[in-house]
Amino acid sequence: MPFGLDGAAMFCSVLAVREASHGDAALGSRLLVWLFAGAAAWFNWVHAPRGFGHDGAPHFFAGMSLSAAVLFDRALKQTRRAALREQGLVPRPLPQIRIVRWLRAPRETFAAWSLMLLEGVRTLDEAVDEVREDRREKEQNRIRRRDQVKLDRARLKAINRQHRASGSAAAAAARSRWRR
Repeated sequence: MPFGLDGAAMFCSVLAVREASHGDAALGSRLLVWLFAGAAAWFNWVHAPRGFGHDGAPHFFAGMSLSAAVLFDRALKQTRRAALREQGLVPRPLPQIRIVRWLRAPRETFAAWSLMLLEGVRTLDEAVDEVREDRREKEQNRIRRRDQVKLDRARLKAINRQHRASGSAAAAAARSRWRR
């Protein structure tokens, strides 16, 4: 009898996997799996050997039917999620980056993780390369702006010197005219 109940649960699980692989919820088949697994667990509990030397036998035999249903349900959820992900209905999981990388370079790692999460960059290497390229561009722009500011200051100093020099020459010429 318990083999028949476990077999019925297995058959319902095959139906549920077929439904889940297309992205369907498979609620009816899942409920049937739990119904047959529960019935098999009850039957195994009632008919398990008891007495001296059989400590825990009812728990074990009933637990095996239920554990099979639990493991099947986990696998079914993963199958359905994969099917929905292929259809574009479920977002990709968060990028996984090792803790050593976070400890070694937290800012660069966070920037790469953000790119992977928000911009859809697939690999950590691509994201890190992009972050490093952005950092290089920002550094070059900062150096370019700093050099431009220095150049502007130098030009202003040169103009001021030129005005002072021409202004003092004009003042000297005006003084010489008054002296005559």
